[in-house]
Amino acid sequence: MKKTETPENPANELGQPLENSENSGIGANEPVSDNVEKSPDISAPAVSDETEQSDGAIAGAASVETRETEKTENQSEIVPTSDAEPAVEEAKKKPHKDKVAPSKLLSKKQWQIVALSFIVLFIFFIYLFFFPFVSGGERILYEIKPGTPYSVVISDLTNKGIIKSPALAKIAGFLLGADKKLKSGAYEIPKEISYTSLMMMLISNDRIKPKELGLYRGITIKAVGNIVQQIKLPAAEKFRKLLFDSVYAASYGIEGKNFEGYLLPVPYKVLSTDTPENIIDSLFKLQAALFTKQVMDDIEKQGMTKHQILTLASIIDREAKYFDEMPRISGVYHNRLKKKMKLQADPTVQYALDEPRSRITAEDLKVESPYNTYKYAGLPPGPIGNPSKEAILAAIYPEQNEYLFFVSNTKGRHIFTKTYEEHKFYAKRYREWLDSLKISR
Repeated sequence: MKKTETPENPANELGQPLENSENSGIGANEPVSDNVEKSPDISAPAVSDETEQSDGAIAGAASVETRETEKTENQSEIVPTSDAEPAVEEAKKKPHKDKVAPSKLLSKKQWQIVALSFIVLFIFFIYLFFFPFVSGGERILYEIKPGTPYSVVISDLTNKGIIKSPALAKIAGFLLGADKKLKSGAYEIPKEISYTSLMMMLISNDRIKPKELGLYRGITIKAVGNIVQQIKLPAAEKFRKLLFDSVYAASYGIEGKNFEGYLLPVPYKVLSTDTPENIIDSLFKLQAALFTKQVMDDIEKQGMTKHQILTLASIIDREAKYFDEMPRISGVYHNRLKKKMKLQADPTVQYALDEPRSRITAEDLKVESPYNTYKYAGLPPGPIGNPSKEAILAAIYPEQNEYLFFVSNTKGRHIFTKTYEEHKFYAKRYREWLDSLKISR
């Protein structure tokens, strides 16, 4: 809004300046005195039409000047400070529209649809978060391998029947960030669990901890089965049956009637998700890796088979307490085999008796069994346990010596002799030591 300026010459509306007008009437060239203004109208001389027009012009100009002055004074109170203020002023003059109440935005039927949608959505999230979807057995075992994509896990869980709706599982996973936080490992999924609980499990540390399968050197497959039972691995009974299954053993090319001697006893961790077949296969392959082409050639040079080496190694493992004695003990047995002597190895009698003994008696030596090397010459039918890597290598590469006998001393080591007379002397001393400890069995 522009500020209106007061005209310098009120007569501009008539088209000519007031003070220079030739037809301005009385007092055109001199100021009008107070006396003239106070003269009564009746004594005033008559004026011409031209004079009246001039006076009217003066009065009109004065009136215009007065109005413009008032307008200017009123406008001087509001001075615009920017170009935006005129637009604001104009906007204030426009009538405001009435606000519409929310209830009038939608019809009653539309509001019912909105309310129903919210109820359905609420029920959906209740189902998603709290309603269990798994049914069947007591637990479901599942393992996620390192680097497995989230989409593959969802697909696999669906194919295995662990989850019923992959779409709901994906929604739950997206809400919890499982698609980016998935952790590898083995999981035990409970019988009843919701999609969100499942996803929380897969991104947490709620994984199954591996169990130690404590396989010590020389352990028998019977003892292996007992350990599996003790640590409560699933399908423990099936595991034990497979260890003694001759058909299953033959599928691995084993000469013996079971897996005795063909599993490498090493620290081995298993998961609840591991099947008996997987565990047996892993332990078998660990041992098989030792028998390279070079090793097999060396075994053949001795005129022996892999099965015979494992049988001898299992005896060495049970005889030797210390690894450094294994090659020497192996040398003794190789010497006796060459001379067609009976091995007379106490561990074979213990195996035949099928019970642990701290001392072998004369009566024990009479047990009827092909594993009794006091009664039968040569190697027994098969291994009497699962030998360690050290015992296997000792059986393949024996120490070259002339010893034919050995007996334990009181320190857990052995005394090696070449003659039977020497051996009887040290054997008698060892029996006396056992008697002093009152060890009879």
